[in-house]
Amino acid sequence: PAPDPAAAAIGTALVGHSLGGRAAMLAALRRPDLVPRLVIADSAPLAGPAGPLARYATALQELDLARLSSRQEADRAMATAIPDPRIRGFLLASLRPSADGSWSWLFNLDVLARDIDAATAWPDLDGQPPYPGPVLWLLGQHSGHVPPAAREQMRALFPRAVAVTVKAAGHWVHADQPAVVSQAIRQFAAG
Repeated sequence: PAPDPAAAAIGTALVGHSLGGRAAMLAALRRPDLVPRLVIADSAPLAGPAGPLARYATALQELDLARLSSRQEADRAMATAIPDPRIRGFLLASLRPSADGSWSWLFNLDVLARDIDAATAWPDLDGQPPYPGPVLWLLGQHSGHVPPAAREQMRALFPRAVAVTVKAAGHWVHADQPAVVSQAIRQFAAG
């Protein structure tokens, strides 16, 4: 089915970055009636590398939550395994204290670590009709995350995709250029 014109009129868009971008693309392909517009940030309809995510998952699992006293302490403990402070900050945003002072992750870390290969895979979509709605495809100028071969697959599955390269941005386009990315998404969603 085609995207709902009423939802498109109010500026609704599904937005996903990296692994979340692949999930958003699959959602749009499988249920286009629920996704009037799609924004993909530095992701492609291809299998992604499990290595970095597996390293992050391992670092998070090694963090002793029972002895943790603050998010800053967690940040220091993970600095060697995850040297980029932006990535640590992104991951630590999902670390939450409870009323009793204990800490927990908002996501299911054990399942993510166990199924990282499945999570970073891309299914065989032979015969899949393309997504009919508009797509904003944001790519980081300095990111090596999206290979050139992804453009052909993107055109086949998302023929209305408009690629926009975000200058002075790497894979974390929204962290590197938050104002530019926010403006691009607002204009696209209004559109």
